[in-house]
Amino acid sequence: MTIMGKLSLGEKYALKVFHDTAVNVPAYRDFLKKHKVRHLSIKKIRDFEKLPITSKEDYIDKYPLESLVRKGSLADQKIINTSSGTTGKPYYWPNDPQDITRGADIHELIFRESFRIQNQKTLIIICFGMGTWIAGNFTFLTSYFIAKKNYKITIMTPGFNKKESIEIIKRISPKYDQTIIAGIPTFIKDLLDECKDKKILKQNKIKLLFAGEAFPESWRDHIMNILPGSNYYADSVSILGSADASLMGFETPFSILIRKLAALDNELNNILFESDRIPTLVNYFPDHRYFEAQQGELLVTLERSIPLIRYNIHDSGGILSHDELNSRLSKAGYTAGQYIRKYHISKPIQLPFVYIFGRGKFSATLYGVNIYAENVKEVLLQRSIRNLVTGRVKMATSFDQNHNQFLDLKIELSKKRKNDPKLTKKLADLFVHVVSQLNKEYNRMYEEYGNKARPKITLYEYNNKEFFDNEKPIKTA
Repeated sequence: MTIMGKLSLGEKYALKVFHDTAVNVPAYRDFLKKHKVRHLSIKKIRDFEKLPITSKEDYIDKYPLESLVRKGSLADQKIINTSSGTTGKPYYWPNDPQDITRGADIHELIFRESFRIQNQKTLIIICFGMGTWIAGNFTFLTSYFIAKKNYKITIMTPGFNKKESIEIIKRISPKYDQTIIAGIPTFIKDLLDECKDKKILKQNKIKLLFAGEAFPESWRDHIMNILPGSNYYADSVSILGSADASLMGFETPFSILIRKLAALDNELNNILFESDRIPTLVNYFPDHRYFEAQQGELLVTLERSIPLIRYNIHDSGGILSHDELNSRLSKAGYTAGQYIRKYHISKPIQLPFVYIFGRGKFSATLYGVNIYAENVKEVLLQRSIRNLVTGRVKMATSFDQNHNQFLDLKIELSKKRKNDPKLTKKLADLFVHVVSQLNKEYNRMYEEYGNKARPKITLYEYNNKEFFDNEKPIKTA
């Protein structure tokens, strides 16, 4: 948004990143040439908003890796991470030191504002996967940069190792004022449940840093109740990030408060987010990221090793300025200051918000791993079952009564086929076998979690209106 003809901070950032990328990144120069765009003609934000949209399919997949980075030089990139693609082919995402220092700035803000590291001796236990995945390496490096600023911080990296993590909490955490556990929400829940059973939480002040998957506020409420004396709004923070777009946003005590209120009041949620669904709500730095909402999907522009210009992350959602969010609160009859005082929330940071609903009914996450529509299609196309099902399916991440996450698959049977427990088991076995081959991250996760990574499958007879009305079937023959 412009004010009195002047560019906003975010708009200045977007134009700067665009022109730098157009000059210095070989792939983007070629991309603009193919779309007959002269970068010097892009002078105003309305010009920028007419630029062609990029995506994995239309941009990243079309060029060699080295041509996607500045100057076309992989040798200037200090780290390369991976992520699984929809077909099982890995994507590679270089990171240079600037990516890490920007991430460190955000982590330092989180650690100071929510976790008060400036006043306490702090142990950070990183429970993200520590292989080629981005989350573990990124969190370690950003935390290390912060620790070098003379904070009393110690870092340990057990990764996806629950037994070792528990031993650290038991033996090392009591030597510190507080412990920050960083990991995907489902792993942290398993870890805390086991720590609770072993009665080793009472002697430690635990804070939580989440990334990798969304969760409802009822789930956070359950987790906070496990931790003795925890502060609901300050002791857990979720980060919004991905391998391609890096760290995009982060929760604050105020954003958690707003999401909690919206979860309790459907009318408020509709006014804030124009939906019955509860989105993830995070703040972001407008001079680090530039968001646009177009046709219900979010575009992001950001400077990193592979700069992204109007990049479609394929998440639905929207953007709200700090003032606009407060205006919508007032419209719903809420006064932010009243709730800030009531719940002892720290003064909100004057930053814009982005809210995200996710990628729709044909994608889900399980223990931080993306399960793609294409993965499920491949299962349903297997010769042994393709004639038993129509191909119509609904996929979602759900939670059981104990707040444990599971992959919920609802599958439609072919005409005249009846519900059969043996077929349900066969489909689950087939899912594990096929998806483990297609999706390396799922394969790693299944090795760690076993049966918890198996989908819960419910079969429905053909043309069941309750679940499949207005659904397009996936072609299975």
